[in-house]
Amino acid sequence: MGALLDVESRRLETAQRWAEIEAAYERIQRSDPAGWQEYLGELAEVTAGEPDTTAAEEWPEYNQ
Repeated sequence: MGALLDVESRRLETAQRWAEIEAAYERIQRSDPAGWQEYLGELAEVTAGEPDTTAAEEWPEYNQ
């Protein structure tokens, strides 16, 4: 029973963390639309082109 509670509490903590992140993004979009567009433009520049394969080498534990 303890293991089940541990798993569920971790799942709920993760869900809460993502809900807070999403709420923060929504607040930024409403309060600073120009800044939000600038952020999206920078994000597009970073993610354009070929993927960075060095991350897979640096953190192999996430390549499962």
